[in-house]
Amino acid sequence: MTEYEEVKGASFWNPEPNESIEGVLTRVEEGQFGNNFILEVNKEEVALGSTVIRTKLKNVAIGSKVKVTYLGEVKGKNGRTYKDFKVEVAK
Repeated sequence: MTEYEEVKGASFWNPEPNESIEGVLTRVEEGQFGNNFILEVNKEEVALGSTVIRTKLKNVAIGSKVKVTYLGEVKGKNGRTYKDFKVEVAK
């Protein structure tokens, strides 16, 4: 009898304000609303995909260690509220 192992995809990160996540950027996948950046965190895959994260990670090399911190919601120049993130890359 053949044994099977479940194939799991990346789970999306849904942080609270001031919560951080650290991991290695392993790949970029095309998503429904734009690219999703996949981090390997403790041997699990986590997808990050907000507009702010896409803008800040677009020039980061695959294999880089990154830290992303959710700063909370802020009001933009146009008056609309959006989720802001701080993105850091290991030197």
